[in-house]
Amino acid sequence: MAFGDTASLPAVNTLLEAIGDTPAQVWLEWQHESDPTLPVRNKPHHTVTWLQRIDDGRLIREAAEGLTVAQDAFAWVACDTASTRAVVKTLRVTLPKNRIKAQGYWK
Repeated sequence: MAFGDTASLPAVNTLLEAIGDTPAQVWLEWQHESDPTLPVRNKPHHTVTWLQRIDDGRLIREAAEGLTVAQDAFAWVACDTASTRAVVKTLRVTLPKNRIKAQGYWK
C-alpha cells in the first residue's frame, strides 16, 4: 500500500512499476481540480484512490484509519510531514516498523 500526493507521484509510479504483478492499494491526495488527471502507472490489480486534500490531510489520515492491514503487508508513505506522521502512527498499530517506509517532506 502507498500513501502520497502529487509531489510523490513520480515515486509512486516507480514503485508500481517495481512491484509488477503484486496487488497494491494507493491513496493520493489532490489539491487542484486537474491533479487526478495526472498519469498513474497502475495496472488492473492496483487500486488507486484520489482524495482531496482538506483539513490538513484529514481524508488520507481517515483512509489509513479505516484499513484492515494484513501482517505481511508493506506500507510506503510520502506526504507532508504531519500527514505522514499521522498515517504511520495509524499503521504502526498493525504493522511492525520494518514494514513501513515513510518520508515526510514538507510542512
